[in-house]
Amino acid sequence: MVHATLESALDGVDILLLVSTGHVPNRVRQHKAVIDAAERTGVERIVYTSVLQADKSKMGLAADHLATEQLLAAAPLHSTLLRDSWYLQLYTEDLPGTIKRGMTIGSAGDGPVSALLAAGLTEDDADMIVDSDQAIPRGELETASHDLSRLLRRPTKSVTEFLTDRLHSDGQ
Repeated sequence: MVHATLESALDGVDILLLVSTGHVPNRVRQHKAVIDAAERTGVERIVYTSVLQADKSKMGLAADHLATEQLLAAAPLHSTLLRDSWYLQLYTEDLPGTIKRGMTIGSAGDGPVSALLAAGLTEDDADMIVDSDQAIPRGELETASHDLSRLLRRPTKSVTEFLTDRLHSDGQ
């Protein structure tokens, strides 16, 4: 059923943007199903949103991305890897909750972790955030690249601009 649905969705697609699925234990299997369906339906290229330094990072999240990159390398179609840094939306997707709690959910640096479970996250999600936050001081999510600005043909927003826009768009 899933294969038929994927193939139907990909019918007539030449270039597919594969945005990695959320933090789930079967992410690579899901990505493989999409890649296999793309092969069967004649997709010419998959553009995949990976993570910075997927081939070097110690971050647990990178292992799934690297596995997907390897699946793409073995597939008989063209692929383009977009190795993204951290999305600022990760800090604002729960903006009303952050304002209500008076804190962001994270554990970068020496910050306490117990706030994560108390904030209602599952242990798997809390572990993923802790692991990712520990990668930040190691520089695994840092880049001096301006590739995104060149691709967009406009400057990217600063953190301040992004947060200001989000606050105003959420009516806060």
